[in-house]
Amino acid sequence: MLSPDELRRFGADLARRLAAATGPHGGISPATVVFTTTGVEVNAAPTLAQSAGYVAPEVASGAPADAAADVFALGAVLVYAATGVGPFGTGAPVELLNRTLTSEPDLGAVPPQLRQMVADCLSRYPQQRPKAADLATRLALPFSPADPSAQTVVPHQNSAGQPPQSSVLRAEPTTPAAQSTGAPAKPAAPEAQFTVPPAQWVATPATPVTPPGHWGTAQAHAESPVNYAAPQVFPPERSRSPRRAVRIATSALFSVLILAAAVTFAVVCRRPADATDPAAASRAVIATDEVSALAVSPDGRRIYVGSWKHPVVSVIDTTSNTISRLIGVPQEPTGLAASADGAYLYVSSENAVSVIATASNTVIGAAIADAGSTPHGIAVSPDGTHLYTADGLRATVTVRDAGTRNATATIPIGAGDDMAVAVAATPDGRHLFATRAGEIAMIDTATSTVAARSAFDGIEGMVVAAPDGRSVYAVSQFSSTLHILDAVTGAETGTAKLPGMSTGLAVSPSGRYVFIANKAYSSDRTSGDIEVFDTASRTVVGGLQSGVGAGHLAITPNGHRLYASPLETDSTGVAVVDISRYS
Repeated sequence: MLSPDELRRFGADLARRLAAATGPHGGISPATVVFTTTGVEVNAAPTLAQSAGYVAPEVASGAPADAAADVFALGAVLVYAATGVGPFGTGAPVELLNRTLTSEPDLGAVPPQLRQMVADCLSRYPQQRPKAADLATRLALPFSPADPSAQTVVPHQNSAGQPPQSSVLRAEPTTPAAQSTGAPAKPAAPEAQFTVPPAQWVATPATPVTPPGHWGTAQAHAESPVNYAAPQVFPPERSRSPRRAVRIATSALFSVLILAAAVTFAVVCRRPADATDPAAASRAVIATDEVSALAVSPDGRRIYVGSWKHPVVSVIDTTSNTISRLIGVPQEPTGLAASADGAYLYVSSENAVSVIATASNTVIGAAIADAGSTPHGIAVSPDGTHLYTADGLRATVTVRDAGTRNATATIPIGAGDDMAVAVAATPDGRHLFATRAGEIAMIDTATSTVAARSAFDGIEGMVVAAPDGRSVYAVSQFSSTLHILDAVTGAETGTAKLPGMSTGLAVSPSGRYVFIANKAYSSDRTSGDIEVFDTASRTVVGGLQSGVGAGHLAITPNGHRLYASPLETDSTGVAVVDISRYS
């Protein structure tokens, strides 16, 4: 830990950096602060695990990061520099974000000379935090030789001269048994790979120091919260696809930290019942980051949620409808698929396919994608022996051995600049359906050849096979047509018009109903953002309101609940909708 004077100089340098910045950084944590020959530098935004416990309460609640949020993070980093532990202790990200929102910071071990200043930085109210420039000025002055131990923390006062009800910071020196964090001082982390371990930080004026593996080293930024199975080595990323490049450029803004907090703080917000929607009475929204994919476990006990902005898969416990686990993966997921026995979850990402052992919630292996391929949609054969990935950058589907994740075949389904987007396997495993621009291809899995083709009026398509094995359904994000195909012959047997642009698909376990996430063409549409298609009458028979603007859909095996989330950049959250009347 730093001495009080070293801590003062470090805080002054960091405050000067913030004051001189042209905008908010939005990502200050021990992992991003680096000593250089010219002083303190702040690098890129931290990972999800590294940021938890250092973000301001308003950011953890979903508000944009601003200069006041950076001051909060500065105060939290000063606590770590002084004590080796952040102001909200240690633990899994979900615990740390919870304490940030509900508990008071523990400042008992902060040097008395700085305790009031740090308490000011950690105020729950952004407008009551000092400016970075003021902090730089205050910290530039040497400490008074007078004994500072008598300093106490005075609660911030509002304009009426009264302390806010929830802003009293208890920062008096305490014993470990009496620390007032509102939670155990150092709880055990349920997910060890996400725990940021304390480290001794020793700095001398003559030598810039960056302790290994923690404070902003290249090693720390390369480290993943996942232990990969040797001898696999994950290489540097290749150039991203044009489509993903646009998305990644957008997420590079400081908002990457804003919604990372929302991922970890699993709060279920009950919404009032809507008289026009019977399902609204039992609808809930689970706070998450922006979602890239959804998958459900075969037993229906877990919903897996891929994050578009972070290399994380969240696990929703369907009993409590809360996030129970966060699993680090090599890259941001683009697709998720659970094995039929529920033992494994397969994750496609920009440059790799990885596998999670669901019993331990850990990544046990990853394989690198072929050059020119970006795994997008992913499916598992019913017997669990093969993986199928839509190649994203080209009109091919890659077949992989599920055990090794190594490619065993590449199946062309088109030509030119077309790209495969989605794949779905039939329940008997004999056929695989894949979508590309203008076409749906049926692949014979025994011969790895295309056995049938059907016209398709879109680009970004979704495809799903009915559990009864009779039909396959496909939609495009850029059309209002549902395509119905025979699962055995691959021939199109019909189409159905929808009232908006389709963005997601799910079929009930009985095969009777298809649920279609549908964006309205106009704001006056009131039927809902999820259409219910009756496969017997081949008509739309109802509409559901998810409350989040549905894009991705998943249904529990008993057919009683539908989980819906917006498309990547539309919004956040996963809605839980009662669909038992359609089971």
